[in-house]
Amino acid sequence: MPPGHDDAERPAVVKSADDVSAAFSRAMEAAAPFEPAPVVAVAVSGGGDSLALALIATDWATERGGKLIALTVDHGLRPGSDADARRVQGWMAAAGIACHILRWRTTKPQANIQAAARMARYRLLGDWCRANHVLHLLVAHTLEDQAETLLLRLGRGSGLDGLAGMPAVREERGLRIIRPLLTAHRSRLRTLLTERGKTWIDDPANTDSRHTRSRVRSALPALVDFGATADRLAGTAATLARARAAADDATAALLTASVRIDPAGYAVLDPAPLHTAPGDTALRALARTLCTIGGANYMPRLVRLEALLETLGRRGRTLHGCRVRPWRGEVLIYREAAAAEDAVPIAPGETVTWDGRFVVRLGPDGPWTRDIRPPFQVARLGSEGWRAIRKTVPLSDAVPALVAPLLPALWDLDGPVTVPHLSSWRRAAPLSSDVPVTAEFRPPRSLAGPEFAGVVR
Repeated sequence: MPPGHDDAERPAVVKSADDVSAAFSRAMEAAAPFEPAPVVAVAVSGGGDSLALALIATDWATERGGKLIALTVDHGLRPGSDADARRVQGWMAAAGIACHILRWRTTKPQANIQAAARMARYRLLGDWCRANHVLHLLVAHTLEDQAETLLLRLGRGSGLDGLAGMPAVREERGLRIIRPLLTAHRSRLRTLLTERGKTWIDDPANTDSRHTRSRVRSALPALVDFGATADRLAGTAATLARARAAADDATAALLTASVRIDPAGYAVLDPAPLHTAPGDTALRALARTLCTIGGANYMPRLVRLEALLETLGRRGRTLHGCRVRPWRGEVLIYREAAAAEDAVPIAPGETVTWDGRFVVRLGPDGPWTRDIRPPFQVARLGSEGWRAIRKTVPLSDAVPALVAPLLPALWDLDGPVTVPHLSSWRRAAPLSSDVPVTAEFRPPRSLAGPEFAGVVR
């Protein structure tokens, strides 16, 4: 039998409620290392999956001298969501678990509300963890969630990266997102809660046929007659995860040979290694470069990526929030101006993220604040700003002229004050001292990234 098709190679599926804690411990062991007396956060919606995870995880943390912190997000999308969040907080308190309510307060979009809510949820959870120096965030995706994800991505025509499903561990800036229940059935988790005398909240959105995932969920039972059980679908994702890990290694080697990332947020690419590499590896390397420079968390569509690779080095294109241009015998990849974020307010002593790619820090009040007019904001320098200063920028500070207008700049009421990546330039008098501002390129996806972590068996 070909490798990867033997049932022994599939993840060990949790068959009873008694097995859930053991499976959780195996998954956490695979996700090691953890610090002594680990402090771990868990996302708790109030549903059965996340409540069960919280109860299991607090036992695990306590046994190691650590503690668990619960985080629940109130999206504000339906009446009673605030009451549900406070109910979850009460349940956690009864279990001896501190719980913080995080609220999504920004304007809600009219379309793609589920996707927007998911992005907002992870942003709120991640920001809280980073602000409170918590390195590990547990989320309660189950075996059925993995099966649904495979079907969703199959329907969208995803390639290997998508069909590998959700990783057991995903590393982000200053945070690891861990999914320790990917081998557990929802029914086992609810049995565990029932045995402990616990209740949970059933979110009506999970059965709302307006949402694609809900329709896929309701269709799963009909697939059993064809052998496509949740176990087998999740097992297929696990097999493909191993293939993805191997492909990631080949992609990383190609990136090392062909791509240079500049701290100013652009890439210079040698197209020759990509044109001679296996097609899939070249496409993956190009996609990762676009994601890094464009600040995207998802891959570009395959058909557009293939068209870009076909003409790479010969003509310019725009894709995935990036401009791709032939440049001095190589290829310059930089941010698309129309896709860059508008201004973000910043005050002395604050740190903000601009355009999802740069972490900008402004120093505390000092003599410099007397010479410029607040309020301050971070925005791109812009073409007009670049034309105004380019003759005063030394060659040692130079970046490609195509890139310079996209650099983050500190602005006051009179215009750009300073550009951190052009460190020798600042606005002329009345500035009497340097402005303490830095901008670090920290996109959500690094170029090579950590190895894809499949499901532990």
